[in-house]
Amino acid sequence: MSGLRNFLVCTSLLASLQSTFPPQGLAQHTAGSPEDAARFIDQNIGLTAQPITLPQLRARLRAQKESSREVPNLHVPGRTDRIVVLGDGKGIEVEAYVPATGPALIERITVTAAERKLPAGLQIGRSSLDDMYAALGENAQNEKGPGGAFAKRYFNLERTASALAWFDRGERLAGVEWRFSGD
Repeated sequence: MSGLRNFLVCTSLLASLQSTFPPQGLAQHTAGSPEDAARFIDQNIGLTAQPITLPQLRARLRAQKESSREVPNLHVPGRTDRIVVLGDGKGIEVEAYVPATGPALIERITVTAAERKLPAGLQIGRSSLDDMYAALGENAQNEKGPGGAFAKRYFNLERTASALAWFDRGERLAGVEWRFSGD
């Protein structure tokens, strides 16, 4: 999957999260454009609509934490790539597949910072499960979130991207994690 295609999947999920999972079921239309979603990410999460290298991602996120592990490249025998996890120390974490050459492919974005904007009007630390159902619908899969927290996972139509929302003991939204699968 190219970096741009991966990003467009990401931005399309963010832009259409509300319309993709309305209370009545799957949507017939898309709210917002990829450009709107790219602006949302730029302003609130720190990624861009252009393919991004690991050094650019580090700078854009103002990464304070970094870890990585090597993984075999599935398309080029004998080549090793990396999975890199970057955190800003303020509630944003990004996991990227970093090939030996070319742009990084975003695989996961996790947001736990209350001051960060979320799609569909949801707010970390404020939105309830009922608020989430009103914004995204009830057609989500039950899962365990971080630390065993109650969570719901929403999928796009192709099941190539998902959003996991988990709740604290006070039943308030504690975080959201978007996952994107590659080729």
